[in-house]
Amino acid sequence: MAIRALMAEYLQDRLAHLDSSTLPDLADELERLADWIRLTDRLPQKLRDGLLALGPAPRTAGPSEPAAPTAPAPPLPDREDAGQEFCRSLRGGLLLPAHVRVPESIVRQLQLVSGDRLTYRALSNFGDGPPRYEFNVLSRGSGVELRERREQRLAVAELDGDSLVVRRFADGQTLDVPVVLPPEDAISLHLHDGSVVDLASWADAPHAVRVAWLHHLGPGDAEEALPASSPTKPKAKGPRVKREPPEPVLHGKRVLVVGNEPRQSQYAKAIELRGGQMEWTSGDDGDDRLAAALGRVDAALILKNHCSHHASESTTQLGKQLGIPVRRIGTDGIKSVADWAVTLITTPADELDDDAG
Repeated sequence: MAIRALMAEYLQDRLAHLDSSTLPDLADELERLADWIRLTDRLPQKLRDGLLALGPAPRTAGPSEPAAPTAPAPPLPDREDAGQEFCRSLRGGLLLPAHVRVPESIVRQLQLVSGDRLTYRALSNFGDGPPRYEFNVLSRGSGVELRERREQRLAVAELDGDSLVVRRFADGQTLDVPVVLPPEDAISLHLHDGSVVDLASWADAPHAVRVAWLHHLGPGDAEEALPASSPTKPKAKGPRVKREPPEPVLHGKRVLVVGNEPRQSQYAKAIELRGGQMEWTSGDDGDDRLAAALGRVDAALILKNHCSHHASESTTQLGKQLGIPVRRIGTDGIKSVADWAVTLITTPADELDDDAG
């Protein structure tokens, strides 16, 4: 039986049992199947036949027994010695040919692009949840997408009747026609009026939008990330007090921030408001680039949840060699990063606590 016939049987069964609880899972499955079909169509015939051979054999129905729907092949066993190729999806991505799903949080943490080679290792699972994996980057790819992906960041969700829509962004940009957020994304990500999200779409299908990421903003972050008209900010009571800009205590100073590319521009703005300039590296850089960046700055902040262990250790050691204060922090809030930059620049070296990482 052809692989697409197996998919058709499987999807017919899924649609027959569709309800509000299974809708988000089905949406993700459809996206994965579409990616798989597009990619396998580009393979030589022998490779396509080989992938089909990895799938389960169709079950033969007995005289009074209907044929059972057959699911797509499960992920291959753990692979410690061979890398898998990463393919970007609207949310998250896939490792091929193992067909292992990579969550969006891992994509952002490891700064993954299409063509990267990764290994994966199965982790213990709790309950009946989806499989969990640990991922490690073996090598970096070109980042060239088979299908161009576009992302719009820091969109503000607003309630419009029974739907959530986006009409504006945190940077002040507005849309002539509001974008309706997919109900399955609103359910799975627990979106609400005022949620700040990143949207993703394919260049050849710009109206098919998915919510790629939900930003969890604290009170201090919301003030700097969102415009004054944002519904997430509490309305001021009584006369409005004009907020004074931060003092330019970083005048003439440069600070290196390592990791968290999605907030790069916001960190830069927060540091510039305090009179300084920001350097940035991705969190997965080689020693040469880290050393060059550290040679141009007066202090460095490592966002340890958004960079590789190697980059974190190298930045710390290189900073000590150059006599530059370096701090590893677990927070990635805009205001928190700017405040740490001020602390490192303005506090004498002998008064700074040791960075325990």
